[in-house]
Amino acid sequence: MAEETPDTSNSNALVKFFRDALKEVRKKNDDLTKERDEALATAKKANDDLSAALRKAETDVKTAQQEAAKASERATVDLAIKSAATKAGLQDLDQLKLLDLTGITVKPDGSVDGIDKVLVDLKTKKPFLFGVANTSQTEPPPKQGNVKPFDARKAKPEERDAEWARIKDLK
Repeated sequence: MAEETPDTSNSNALVKFFRDALKEVRKKNDDLTKERDEALATAKKANDDLSAALRKAETDVKTAQQEAAKASERATVDLAIKSAATKAGLQDLDQLKLLDLTGITVKPDGSVDGIDKVLVDLKTKKPFLFGVANTSQTEPPPKQGNVKPFDARKAKPEERDAEWARIKDLK
């Protein structure tokens, strides 16, 4: 209100003064209301955008977790099948592509069930794919006996030559 207070003896001037003041207050109120509404609309849009992004991120995380769980399960099944097939004597692991994996399940504890039945079915249908069962055992380690370590730093040249002749053809 830039105007000074009018003379109170003139009622028309006083009424005009208050009307102008009221008009100015209403205009400021309308401007402030418009600014508030614009700010609320902007905030609501930002909130909606963030909510949509959050929902998308949650969906993406769930999808990634499901895909990781499936990949882990496939890797567990593949590893278990390869191990069991090797023990059963399958000659070529590329032949695992012939297996019907519908009967194989992964238990909650991570163990795989149904591999033996699948391998028995394959062995029954295609026995030529299998050789001698592999137990993953190699030759037994040599017996220790009374072996004395050889210290080449303290040995004489002829002792080193003799030791070299003894060990060069060992496998």
